[in-house]
Amino acid sequence: ACGGWGETMAAYRLLNTSGFKPDDLIAPHRSKVTQRCADHRCIVVAQDTTEFDFTHMKKAKRLGPLNDESRGGFFMHSLYAVSEQGLPLWLLEAKIVMRTDEEFRSASKRKVTPIEEKESFRWVEGYRKTSELARSVPECEVFSISDREGDIFEVFAAWQEIQHEGGAEWIIRANQDRVLTSGSDKEKTMLFSEMKSAPLLGEIEFAIPAHQGMKKV
Repeated sequence: ACGGWGETMAAYRLLNTSGFKPDDLIAPHRSKVTQRCADHRCIVVAQDTTEFDFTHMKKAKRLGPLNDESRGGFFMHSLYAVSEQGLPLWLLEAKIVMRTDEEFRSASKRKVTPIEEKESFRWVEGYRKTSELARSVPECEVFSISDREGDIFEVFAAWQEIQHEGGAEWIIRANQDRVLTSGSDKEKTMLFSEMKSAPLLGEIEFAIPAHQGMKKV
């Protein structure tokens, strides 16, 4: 897989290095991605979390719980840059998230836990990293895109904090019915009702081929 014996030995040395940090691996990618982004007018940085499930590896150690304690592995939150033409520009950032049994069992305390200590803080960090990219390529329009899990107040607060120094715009799939205007309860404009009454700007149709053993949608 490495393509040669010299490359294989380099891989062995990498895997056997005790002082190695994940950021050491991603740093050269981040630099190259920034260079590629400078050649485009608009960049989309999609951030999402991938689950690595190693439950079947019974002898594996130091795995954290996934959606329940019977499954072990870890998560990787990645930021992937794509040009306005849909050209992949590669990985801007990747962060490993490893849960502990103690953290998993203390889910009831999340509401009183500072955002910096929560797993959801990765969405704020992802937006800030995307904003760093935006400031590095000022001639390029940069958007941070997240799914519903990224719909947290702290992301919007981060956007507001950095506007004076420049930052990325954002597109987030709504999960919360948020207040759009200030005022009394009767005067408040809510997101979902406002969107329902808004004019339709366009439609896109997707053809999804059926797979064996799956129902057509």
